[in-house]
Amino acid sequence: FAERNDGSCVCIGPNDWISKYASDGAHHVLSCESILNSMSMAVPSWLSSDKSSKRAGLLWANLRCEDRSTDGNCGWKNEVIKLDEIMKALVDRVPHHTPILLLFQHNHKKALALTQQRKAANNPKATCGWTSIQEEDWMKYMEQSRHGEAIWIGSACRSMCS
Repeated sequence: FAERNDGSCVCIGPNDWISKYASDGAHHVLSCESILNSMSMAVPSWLSSDKSSKRAGLLWANLRCEDRSTDGNCGWKNEVIKLDEIMKALVDRVPHHTPILLLFQHNHKKALALTQQRKAANNPKATCGWTSIQEEDWMKYMEQSRHGEAIWIGSACRSMCS
């Protein structure tokens, strides 16, 4: 797909994600542990470059947004501001014929961590059990991570649709 669009394949995301999904065959791999990292702005940059050699034919990014609050208050404020900045750059700088699909999956990392803890605690050889409070917490995060959102940006896809 990247070669068909006369551009390289670019993968941007956390190191663990890159090693699991993007280490084989990607032309450019950029480490970005969080959406708050300055490297997250590479997403619109790779899609909007005037030089074809610097423009991605396919860009695949995993920009993590995690609620880091410890007091129960919403910890998403900085992530939402950064996401707005990236969205504005995508809309303003990327050509309108570039199809962009954004997918959001809330609290996926937390749901995975709790699933691993739950599995270990429910093992018959485990010394620590799994409480009903932990079960409720796990169920809440699993429900949040099951439901994602998808947003399309860009309206024309002449080369792919014709």
